Amino acid sequence: MQVPVAFEVRENGLLLTFSDKLGAGAAEASRHFAQCWNYRYSAAYGSPELSLRQPEQAGHDVLDITRAVVVGEGRQLFLEMPQIQPAGQIHVVVQPQDGVERELFLTAHVLGGPFRDFAGYQAVAKQPRLAVPGAGPAAAQANPWGQGKPGRALRVQTAAGLQFAERELRAKRGERLSVTLANPDVVPHNWVLLAPGSTSKVGEAANKMIADPRGFSKHYVPEVPEVLVYTDMVDPGREFTIYCNAPAEPGNYPYICTFPGHWMVMKGVLVVE
Repeated sequence: MQVPVAFEVRENGLLLTFSDKLGAGAAEASRHFAQCWNYRYSAAYGSPELSLRQPEQAGHDVLDITRAVVVGEGRQLFLEMPQIQPAGQIHVVVQPQDGVERELFLTAHVLGGPFRDFAGYQAVAKQPRLAVPGAGPAAAQANPWGQGKPGRALRVQTAAGLQFAERELRAKRGERLSVTLANPDVVPHNWVLLAPGSTSKVGEAANKMIADPRGFSKHYVPEVPEVLVYTDMVDPGREFTIYCNAPAEPGNYPYICTFPGHWMVMKGVLVVE
């Protein structure tokens, strides 16, 4: 069946071991394809697929396969790729025989020593990674309520299981408040006060922000009129305070965490009297 059963990422390419012997055409480099990319590890939900050669630029780097060599009693295929690098994702499409394709997604943490068991081996220098002037992670958006006149202190704390420990808060109409979100949880959270009846609308808009490269810098807060006030997205072990007035009209005002997906269970209500 020619199923890949093992791989080794080497200094000069990729060595694949298959369950059965390979067909004659497997030794043609033009039959195979490889590309790579990285992800950015951060508190954000997900990441763009980023180039290795230009680390702050979205995109994939195609790896030039200069040679394909069948070794290991016909069950191993070495793809010579002189510019291969450690990468979060190496995507490979190989043809072990005519009419058969096998697709692999690999992670390479380190490169092993060069594979030399073929005629014509030569060491090739790696190309340097490039920097993109002015590129980089977006700075966090300034919070409109991050400064101001203090008011009565309200403290909200997160809890395990995507919850607010305080699920109901109370305030007088128009009362000046200092609202602090403390986050002892292991993932980021925020506190977003909404207009009555708008939880689903705002939550669904927040979910769509996972596709926005600046979503985390915007604290995953949608730009919609139903959002009344919000804290920054607070990292684990930290807290953030905002200074605002309670709504002028009495009623039940929902609050949620808009980190994508959290809003469906992470809810509370501010009762304005």
